[in-house]
Amino acid sequence: MDWGGAGGMERLKNHFDNYNGRYLGNLAIIMITRNIVIRTLFYAFINTGIIYLINQLLETKKKSSIALTLFLLLCMPALVYGQSFGWYSGFVNYNLGMFFVLWGLFLLLKKDSPFILFFVMIAGQLFMENITIFNVISAVIFLVTLHRTVKLTSLTSYFLGTLVGTAIMFSNSVYHQISAGNDGYRAIDFSAINLVLIKQYIPYMVIDNWLLITILSALIVYVIHGVRRFQWMSLYVISYTLGLVLFNMYHWKLEGVPFIFTVAIIILTIGYLLIIATVIFQHYIFKENRWLLLYLGIGSGVIISPFLVIEPFGPRGEFTSYLLLTIIVVAIWDKACDLSISKELQKYVVYLSCLICMIFIGIHATNRYVMITRMDKMEYSDDRKSVVISDVPFPRHGQNLSPFMSWVISPKMFREYYNLPDDLDIKFVTYRSQYLKDKEKELEEREQNNN
Repeated sequence: MDWGGAGGMERLKNHFDNYNGRYLGNLAIIMITRNIVIRTLFYAFINTGIIYLINQLLETKKKSSIALTLFLLLCMPALVYGQSFGWYSGFVNYNLGMFFVLWGLFLLLKKDSPFILFFVMIAGQLFMENITIFNVISAVIFLVTLHRTVKLTSLTSYFLGTLVGTAIMFSNSVYHQISAGNDGYRAIDFSAINLVLIKQYIPYMVIDNWLLITILSALIVYVIHGVRRFQWMSLYVISYTLGLVLFNMYHWKLEGVPFIFTVAIIILTIGYLLIIATVIFQHYIFKENRWLLLYLGIGSGVIISPFLVIEPFGPRGEFTSYLLLTIIVVAIWDKACDLSISKELQKYVVYLSCLICMIFIGIHATNRYVMITRMDKMEYSDDRKSVVISDVPFPRHGQNLSPFMSWVISPKMFREYYNLPDDLDIKFVTYRSQYLKDKEKELEEREQNNN
């Protein structure tokens, strides 16, 4: 609401100075919040482009690999999905930002287009700060390690593009305010690393990603079955994955448990990752792209590491890491299909992906319908000083679909959008409770009519 109204235009007139350096992301938000046709086409192009670039980067030809990519992106943790796919700001900064990351990698590794690559990397630096930092680190690593396999002109274009884009982003005056500790929203705090590691970094990257990790584990076990020297690794991978599933099933939290328990999880996770890396480097089917998979695996941890010291760190930040891990899983699946996965099973993956798409269409359609109709069904108190409004059925698949009234900006925009007075007390109730209440009313009305 804010970006589509006067707030967005005010920031644009000020050239986003003292706001952030996500210049292309900000322009994209202003554009898509003003026209539903542009927004729909934009979403379709970027989401399709991400899937296309992933499979082009891996040189996959199978329908099941494309379908698995779509399945994994839709089945990311709900809060991550809600703050990326389900939020305009999150989408243009994270989804579009990662689109440019993939595009840059594709042009560098699979194409020889240094001129286009230069401008793609400049553009890719103007969406999210952690993506900008990640691209700079990647550029330095590529310059050192790929000079024998990639043309120097492409490497130079990638490197210089990231530097120019980084300079443009961080030229914004807001970053001086943040570094000086004078920004009211963002802060750099090295003293909170341990707390962020326990409350956000490990939960977002490991614990909440139980489904992705389970699929990864199943593929690794499948690939190494029958290879005697890998048998103990299978046992470790299975045990680790079962423990992770149980951790989620019982909704355990790292907060409040003995610190030694957290250390144990970190050590076990490192062991798990080392096993995955060992299999990728020693199994012959990964010979062609093992270094790319290693880069993506390490990158999945590095790309969100700035959030260890930079606040705030929300679920949307995990999207970048999750996408890189998704590429690894798709790559392993594609190689496993070459090894011995049946055509029949590959078909079922395509069918499952189509089913998940239909489910998500239903989720968003239901949420949209409730958002359109709920204001007609809101219930005022007798004194007209408070009102009860239904929440959407799937609130975690979008951002602030029903604003927290204790916040400042979201409730204000909600009131302005629906012309509700500032002194009106707004209370949101769960969709289920409102649904049951409506059903009770219907039954009462039927009984009265029958009588």
